[in-house]
Amino acid sequence: MKVKITMSLNDGIVPAGEMVRAWGPFPVENGRQTNIRLLSSSDKVTYSQNSLHNTVYMEKTAADGKPTVFEYELSYDISSKYVSPDYILKNKKPYDVQSEIYKKYTSTELPQFIIDDEMRALARNIVGNEADPLRQASLVYDWIDAYFPWAGAREYSTIGNLARYVLDRGYGDCGQVSSLYITLLRALGIPARWESGWMLHPGKEGMHDWAEVYYEGIGWVPVDMSFGILEVANDKAVRNFYKTGIDIYRFASNKGVGGKLSPEKKFVRSETVDFQLGEMEYDDGNLFYYRDWTPDFELISIEEIK
Repeated sequence: MKVKITMSLNDGIVPAGEMVRAWGPFPVENGRQTNIRLLSSSDKVTYSQNSLHNTVYMEKTAADGKPTVFEYELSYDISSKYVSPDYILKNKKPYDVQSEIYKKYTSTELPQFIIDDEMRALARNIVGNEADPLRQASLVYDWIDAYFPWAGAREYSTIGNLARYVLDRGYGDCGQVSSLYITLLRALGIPARWESGWMLHPGKEGMHDWAEVYYEGIGWVPVDMSFGILEVANDKAVRNFYKTGIDIYRFASNKGVGGKLSPEKKFVRSETVDFQLGEMEYDDGNLFYYRDWTPDFELISIEEIK
């Protein structure tokens, strides 16, 4: 994959000569994404350190009489991942409930993943007497897919809790149904976490969120909740592909929500939950995307690795 990201600050928003700081999304090494390279950049780049949001940071003084533009190109190798349910059933082990992974990813993570008695009761009602974690995850996936159709949503930063939003309204977009899926799995004692960035299916590029589920002895398995059951497929494995798999058309840069940027941002972000378009600020305040500056994410090319 080769991608170009441009962040263009409108002329006159920031007084000429004042410093503008910009954070842009950058792919994270996750086993599927490898050989990540920055090919070029308009300005010196600082890479994020120990953040849920993988970024490049740049700064420059605001231009006079023209937009102030930050731009960079990057490439990375990407592979799909599919772990068959049969393989998981045969090879997974009982959870080590004392491990850091288990404790962290089955716990409440305010404000988005709230594991309370209501969520535990709902999760238990969905799975009934089923005790196997993989089959429980499948039942939760089926339930969300059946009852909560996709619908566009307002900015996540204006929503108190994404999972509750879905339950209250009866619909949700990719991040909202993924949040509900993660919350219900954690309520069942199944480690689950957020992953997000962009989907890059040619002609349908856009921001996208999905999930990962941890099985002891297997590792992290990707799950795309909003892609749902592929009803048009006759093959069962194909119909259920996104329960334990993900395609190649991804740009993953986030391993969670609501994290601090690196270097840390002075003012509250435009998007306080996810990080996909980027962020900007200057000494007098935050700069809002689409109002103050324009983001652009361009898929330059996809080439098969031979």
